[in-house]
Amino acid sequence: MLDSARELFAEKGFERTTIRAVATAASVDPALVMQYSARSGSGSAKPCRRCPPR
Repeated sequence: MLDSARELFAEKGFERTTIRAVATAASVDPALVMQYSARSGSGSAKPCRRCPPR
């Protein structure tokens, strides 16, 4: 789900990426995207953070 969100943010920009588009790209229900972003504490910006390479 996070990878799908990152790809859409890069392609369309954060402002133009919808919850439904992320859900469709990740093959999950939009409610799951909403639940994750609500639980993350920082909303939809959480997927923008990247883990350092190993």
